[in-house]
Amino acid sequence: MDDRVTAAMPVQGLTASEAAARLVQEGPNVLPGRKVRGPLRIFIARCMIRAWFSQ
Repeated sequence: MDDRVTAAMPVQGLTASEAAARLVQEGPNVLPGRKVRGPLRIFIARCMIRAWFSQ
């Protein structure tokens, strides 16, 4: 970016102390992991799909 553009942009965000306090209060900012489907569920799902398309 041009220096004139970046100079005109206000700096926003948390200070280091605010970020540390939120990390303690809220925990890390992570997305929940995907649920793992077991082999039995995968097998049943495949059987149901095959039954659906064979009709």
